[in-house]
Amino acid sequence: MNLLSLTQTIENRITIHDLARAGDVDTFQTISLDRFDINEKDSHGLSPLTLSSCFGHREFSRYLLALGADPNSIDNSGNSVLMKAAARGHYEIIKYLIEAGADVSYTNPKGESALEFAQISGRVEAIDAILLHKVKPKTPGPFHTMKIWTAALQRIFASNS
Repeated sequence: MNLLSLTQTIENRITIHDLARAGDVDTFQTISLDRFDINEKDSHGLSPLTLSSCFGHREFSRYLLALGADPNSIDNSGNSVLMKAAARGHYEIIKYLIEAGADVSYTNPKGESALEFAQISGRVEAIDAILLHKVKPKTPGPFHTMKIWTAALQRIFASNS
């Protein structure tokens, strides 16, 4: 098998989901884009953008958004890309998603929002990013602590003064 055949074999086995998990923008750019559906979901309903966002791959996430990836992609559990990024505290990716049109007010079938995912996970920067886009938080439930709210509000008031 020559090098060209080997390269083609490898390219045919690589999925966009593999590249998104790895955050491998360079390989993604060298493989023909018409091979991939930018919004294709895996068996769990995860899009490439969801995967790259979960793993904190800022450059890959931004590249996918520039190519037209859906910032409101929902997985099989009803959770959005924004919720996944918020739960992991990926502040920059949250900003990219919101700028690309992610629905910050979306709630999953359990009635949870991206803001609540950030609160439950204690991701203060994620809370900041969401609240800075004028999202009105619901009344805190049993999993929300005053410490998280206090930290988020202190950051907001400090940035407004």
